[in-house]
Amino acid sequence: MISLYKKFASGANMDNIPYQYGLSIPGHSFEYIDVNPSDPNIHIYTTLKPPKKPRKKLMAIIIGIIVVIIVIMAMDVTIFSKPMVTISAVDLTILYGPVPLGHNSEYLGYYYRTLPGFNATPGSIVEYNITLTSTARNLTHSITSIYTPTSGFSIISVSPSLPYSFPPGSTFTLTLFIKTPDESLWGFLHIDLKTS
Repeated sequence: MISLYKKFASGANMDNIPYQYGLSIPGHSFEYIDVNPSDPNIHIYTTLKPPKKPRKKLMAIIIGIIVVIIVIMAMDVTIFSKPMVTISAVDLTILYGPVPLGHNSEYLGYYYRTLPGFNATPGSIVEYNITLTSTARNLTHSITSIYTPTSGFSIISVSPSLPYSFPPGSTFTLTLFIKTPDESLWGFLHIDLKTS
């Protein structure tokens, strides 16, 4: 904010001593103006000078920024150096067994589908759910086996245990306990499911 103020000069004869007006500008020094009541002329006898830069404050800000950058870089190194198994998608293939003539041969839907992936640490066991719905009209079918041909992975158990029979029109969930590789990996996981 720019402000104008009036300041009286001191002296023996106040009538002959001019008033002093000051113009205050933030970030600059003062500019004084002499005004004499008997002389309308205005005389500027000082100039504006920028203040000295607050070096200590500036240095503190720079040091703070450097510290923040170092901390962020250290965090990034820790995150990206951590071993991780990243499965971008699970490819499920249903291998249907033979069915009597006139019955739906794909009673669990299309034989191939892409399911969501997951992240895990190397050498860990991941719990993965697959939900299926039977569109069979009259026949009860079974899940006879489920396995993965993807190198480094193994399905160590399934719940409910196999073989699992499901009636027509039912919806059920298979919970797979999958052992991940012992090293970092990125890619797809393939699972084959056999029915009868």
